[in-house]
Amino acid sequence: MWERYDTIVITNASYPPTVVVVEAKVITLQDLDIRSSYTPDLQATGTETDNLVIASLGMELKVNYVSGHVKIGEMMAKAVTLATKDAVIERCGGK
Repeated sequence: MWERYDTIVITNASYPPTVVVVEAKVITLQDLDIRSSYTPDLQATGTETDNLVIASLGMELKVNYVSGHVKIGEMMAKAVTLATKDAVIERCGGK
């Protein structure tokens, strides 16, 4: 049983990509058919103890807008999706 989904994103975006990151996590849980531990008939979208940390490196080149409709948002979503999937599979014993 998975207890928590923590995500850390390091970026040069001045606008936090919160929606992109959370949507990517939820899509991954849906793709893996992760079920709610309280109501197994429902798919899980996360837990009450999930954490999201977004750190900006303060780089000279700033990204002013992040969404799933721009390349940086697409790249972030793919990275979060792959990392979340790998973590869930590893935690569940490679299944």
